[in-house]
Amino acid sequence: MKTAQTSRRQAALRRTATIACALALTMTGAAAASAVETDTGTAGVTLSQPQVTGQAKIGATLTVATTATPADALVTYQWFRGSIAIGGAKAATYTVTAADSGADLVVKVTAVSGTSQVVKYSNHTLIPESLAVSKAELSGTAKVGGTLTADVVYGPKGATVTYIWYRGTSVIGAATGAMYTLTASDAGADIVLKVIATKAGLGTVTKYSNHIQVEQGLTVSQPVATKAQGRVTVSLTVQPTDAKIAYQWFSNGQVIWGAIGDSYVPLPWDKDLVVKVTVTKAGYPTVIKYSNHITS
Repeated sequence: MKTAQTSRRQAALRRTATIACALALTMTGAAAASAVETDTGTAGVTLSQPQVTGQAKIGATLTVATTATPADALVTYQWFRGSIAIGGAKAATYTVTAADSGADLVVKVTAVSGTSQVVKYSNHTLIPESLAVSKAELSGTAKVGGTLTADVVYGPKGATVTYIWYRGTSVIGAATGAMYTLTASDAGADIVLKVIATKAGLGTVTKYSNHIQVEQGLTVSQPVATKAQGRVTVSLTVQPTDAKIAYQWFSNGQVIWGAIGDSYVPLPWDKDLVVKVTVTKAGYPTVIKYSNHITS
């Protein structure tokens, strides 16, 4: 009897343990499924396969189309050139540049709604390799001493680029890079950059930048000295009007110490008077002029 009872109790315990184990497994599985769904966060938002359309050539505009649900989901874009994200290319449209020559373009689309997110990549667009300069833009401070910088976009990789700067129609011989510091010779001049791209088997292409008009610099009229009522006065006009004007008077070819104003009262031995005028302003070349002579 003891053996039969013991066997029945052991069987009951085995059934209880089996049920408990099955229940535990069921609960664990549900928890795991819930965890996976929370981690991916895709249950609350869907996104159709993004499709890029447009001509695969430099200068053309590509457009990606996709549909997200719910309709108020936040959709963002990032275009890639190969595996490299293209800076600033975060819209549904993208204009192909020379830098994309020979490259494979694809766009990453992300849809977010609440805590749910889904990411998909579009079809690939291969841009045929061709030599091009799609951008040559100058910017900077257009006055003497300022620096102009060229923003140049060209392709494909491996192309060689040459920079030729012009002052009017004359080549600036020492300027051969993408940056140029304006000199006194450039005051009032028109500056433009010529970009030449070359690559073996693809030939040569040329593109000119926008034009930059350099500030004229200091404009100084001829100083005029006149004598009236025993005093000699010098007059002139200067542009810009906030430029600094310095005077130095000379008598008989010698400096008159302390005579640094715009007028001077001659002494008996001052037989030949002239004034030197120096005009300065930060960022401009200095201008020096002499007045006419006053003799007695």
